[in-house]
Amino acid sequence: MDTETARRRAKQVAGMIGAAVVIGAIIWIDVATGLWQELVIVAGLAAGLVTFLLTVLVLDRVIARSTARRWAPLNRLALSEFLHAIADEQRSEISRGAVVPRALAPPASTLDVEAAPHDPLIRERLHDELAACNTALHALAAELRDRLSVADRGAASRRAASRGAAAARPAA
Repeated sequence: MDTETARRRAKQVAGMIGAAVVIGAIIWIDVATGLWQELVIVAGLAAGLVTFLLTVLVLDRVIARSTARRWAPLNRLALSEFLHAIADEQRSEISRGAVVPRALAPPASTLDVEAAPHDPLIRERLHDELAACNTALHALAAELRDRLSVADRGAASRRAASRGAAAARPAA
């Protein structure tokens, strides 16, 4: 895991160094020569390349960091709700970091362990418990999906309202 992180970080640093070299070369050519004045189309392509590189290296990371910060509280809430849904409430102390997952109760009424998987009553009880757990997790996932869609609609309506307010302002 650490080698993968180190490799990814090395690729990012190499990309930044490469982009800085390309941007530096373009600026050096502009300052030292008159090439961009003579080859206008190439100058436009170089300007587009610089814009693209700056967007990829700077703007995307800033937006990703901002988005992660904005969604962090909801991510924390979702993870804690899933944790509470799968944790055994009697044996876990979630506030202290001691989480014991729920477990299905073993069949207590059978003495013969080999016959237990073939007993239809035990299988039906285990199936019902599994279905109840599955239903609870699905309900939790649906609730979180609804929260996300409401949050996304709220953000979209705020953006639309701010665009509408900007369009409604008289030009000075």
